[in-house]
Amino acid sequence: MSTELGQVSSNCPTLGQVSGYCPIENTALIAGKSVDPKTGLLIEEAGCFTNWEPVELAAGSTIAPAREGIKLRISCYENGFDETLVRSYAYDEESNWTTFLPEESPDRRLDDSEDPWACPADRFVRITACLPPGTPEPSVLADVASIQAVPIEHPQLPKSILDEIDRVSSRVEELREPGDLVLVLLSDIHYATGCIWPDTARTVQAVASSIHPDAIVQLGDLTDGIAPARVTASFVSHVLDDLHVCGVPVLGCIGNHDTNYFKGNAEQLSAIEAARLCTGRDDLWYFEDFPASKVRCFFLKSFDHNRKERYGYEAEQVKWLRRELRRTPRGWQVLVFSHLTLHASLHWWSKTIMNEGPLMRVLERFNWWRRGALAAFIHGHSHVDQVYHEDSFPCVSIGCTKFEDFQECKPWGSVTPSREMGTASQELWDVLILKQREPRLQLIRFGAGDDRSVTCYDRAR
Repeated sequence: MSTELGQVSSNCPTLGQVSGYCPIENTALIAGKSVDPKTGLLIEEAGCFTNWEPVELAAGSTIAPAREGIKLRISCYENGFDETLVRSYAYDEESNWTTFLPEESPDRRLDDSEDPWACPADRFVRITACLPPGTPEPSVLADVASIQAVPIEHPQLPKSILDEIDRVSSRVEELREPGDLVLVLLSDIHYATGCIWPDTARTVQAVASSIHPDAIVQLGDLTDGIAPARVTASFVSHVLDDLHVCGVPVLGCIGNHDTNYFKGNAEQLSAIEAARLCTGRDDLWYFEDFPASKVRCFFLKSFDHNRKERYGYEAEQVKWLRRELRRTPRGWQVLVFSHLTLHASLHWWSKTIMNEGPLMRVLERFNWWRRGALAAFIHGHSHVDQVYHEDSFPCVSIGCTKFEDFQECKPWGSVTPSREMGTASQELWDVLILKQREPRLQLIRFGAGDDRSVTCYDRAR
């Protein structure tokens, strides 16, 4: 389960590029769905096929039926979202953070005898296709629509974000010393159509191009887990492809939304399916070695929606962790990553965490016998910044990369940074530096929140 990772040279794009998005024509169609012409929401309609995920088109792009007999209806949306999604604990039922434009959505069906429909401005679009009887069931937009897409020109990032790119890059180079482990760290991205991810991807790519991190780590919940499985897979690809562009290893954990079970979703994923999709692995838990820095990073699984006690760590995983910690080379440091915190007292959503006690004993004993080799336990899930110092190692919570600004459903003593769209604070992610010459983590925050300097151990010396 171990792979030795060397330095991989960065080959990041310029700020104007966002990569990883599949061709529009390959966007999945969902059978039995059309769009309500008044609300823009998906509704049941037999014989219709609609892309759940609206596709982004530039002004002047055109759409026409792919062949004779197909009729299309176009539904338009623009950038803009319901503030409820940002200011309270809420998830859009279609993972769609755009606003429906009924006045630009013709309430009629376009056939092959008419001129192609032309996009009036930069828009997100759903295409509903009605096919004649006996036509093979379509799978993707290319099966029903001929789309001539004008290249999209994403606007320049605001000056405050450009300044933050320079600040974070400079701060990392100022603090970094030979042998330090440097990781880009994100959590709880919750990708949805129209979310801030395209901007986030550009900032990560720009900073990675400057600092050349050893790896990128995502701590789970890449999506809301509400959409059909094919759509969720597309969302995950958008995120991971953009991270892989940075030319360094992309590592991660499975979050509680990543098995696609949320809000009663009928198209759930098994843990193995979620691992393959979100981490590219069959392993539900694993470790990666960074020999140049003498660091071993463990990645744990912390949720199973099929269990009564959904949050926590299987006994088999705890046993595996004890064995692999013992096998960690002497003189190496250890980081443990998980979506979930270690302690039920730090968890809003449950009163217990399965095997909290056994897992803590494993970690504390290792840290005692290795004289503080466990640098930190780092997690997401809570959508807050928090450092818990009651153990012999710090338990560090990372705020959410998703654009979110509210105080409800957060553990006591935590901090939720304020966010403002169009400024650097719309973003939230970290560069982590594990120091070799001193027992310390440096967390350089990109966007909302503060840089943090965390002592790795106090009592284990």
